[in-house]
Amino acid sequence: MTGDLTALGATQPGLGYLTGGYGNLLAQIARRNYPNYSAGVSLNIPLRNRAAQSDYVTSLIEIRQNELTLQKNMNQIRVDVRNAVIGLQQARARYDSSVQARILQQQTLEADQKKYTFGATTVYQVVQDQRDLATAQSAEVQAMANYSHARIAYDQALGKTLEVNNVSLDEALLGNVSRASSIPANLPAQEKK
Repeated sequence: MTGDLTALGATQPGLGYLTGGYGNLLAQIARRNYPNYSAGVSLNIPLRNRAAQSDYVTSLIEIRQNELTLQKNMNQIRVDVRNAVIGLQQARARYDSSVQARILQQQTLEADQKKYTFGATTVYQVVQDQRDLATAQSAEVQAMANYSHARIAYDQALGKTLEVNNVSLDEALLGNVSRASSIPANLPAQEKK
């Protein structure tokens, strides 16, 4: 209720408390015409900022957890690569041994066929050798398939799958292929039985 004397306050003396002015302000405070005056001061001094401290500790814990997760992932990658290398070596050894087994079985069949022509063995033995050769050939094909799968797992563990298969992400994004497909356009016809 402060300010200059208004025209209303000057013409009506009964409303003196509405006239305004600094003098009138002090008089109103002394008379207590308006007893609802209040004043306040707010002072906030953080002696120990517990919220900031807890946020800091939480951030430190998250950093440590992220470091542990990173280390765990790195260890898992190492294990995956080692397992892929071991699997590839074992698959190669199995393939090499199956090739040798097939070669030996083929030599056995040839030897027994010669014996049969001279009458030194029976047809049953030759048929068994043919069966064993077919089994050895099947095992060789399976070993080659296992080696191919081990090679794919090795490339995947190293993250080289796209490189090995000559796949370019730039070409894929542009929709252009710079080399011809290795898959034949016309697949061979199946033999009719």
